[in-house]
Amino acid sequence: MIRPMTYKDFKHVQQIVHVTWGETYDNILSEEHQTRFLNNSYSDMMLIMRMERSFVLIAECNGVPVGFANFTKIDEDGDAELTAMYIL
Repeated sequence: MIRPMTYKDFKHVQQIVHVTWGETYDNILSEEHQTRFLNNSYSDMMLIMRMERSFVLIAECNGVPVGFANFTKIDEDGDAELTAMYIL
């Protein structure tokens, strides 16, 4: 199921980004660098800002979040952009 993100999803989203970044950037970026970036970019405060300023959709499997996508709001030209997508 695909649905909008809620405050209850924050811990799941944070876990998803840490797992996927670890898999993607292993041996490319240090674990310390990854953790620092993700803790800043996906803190509770930043997730609140994402919810207020853009669209964040959660992908669920058996009621558990397994991924998410973040989109900009539609601009005056009718365009929107995918800004983040993470899937376990």
